[in-house]
Amino acid sequence: PGYAPEWHVGVRLEGSGKLMAFITAVPANIRVRSKLLPMVEINFLCVHKKLRSKRLAPVLIKEITRRVNLKGVWQAAYTAGAVLPRPVATTQYWHRSLNPRKLIDVGFSRLS
Repeated sequence: PGYAPEWHVGVRLEGSGKLMAFITAVPANIRVRSKLLPMVEINFLCVHKKLRSKRLAPVLIKEITRRVNLKGVWQAAYTAGAVLPRPVATTQYWHRSLNPRKLIDVGFSRLS
């Protein structure tokens, strides 16, 4: 609810139209102490394996930031699948897996 279609950014090949990279921003109202702040959650950044050395991820992050700023949102929460050296905050969230076998095969999820 409340999503903005322009906050779904994809990079496609010209000839085939194959999706090679994608990033999304999801609107969220986050409470910081007693104040409710309009923010976005930057999520689902993925780049095709062959393009990962081309520095496409920073370009996608800058573009999604630009598009979010155009809507007057200046705060964002970025998620990471890796442990960061000095996180500002941590939280727990859940995914609803649509294709668990594929996610396990590519290393996104695992069985414990």
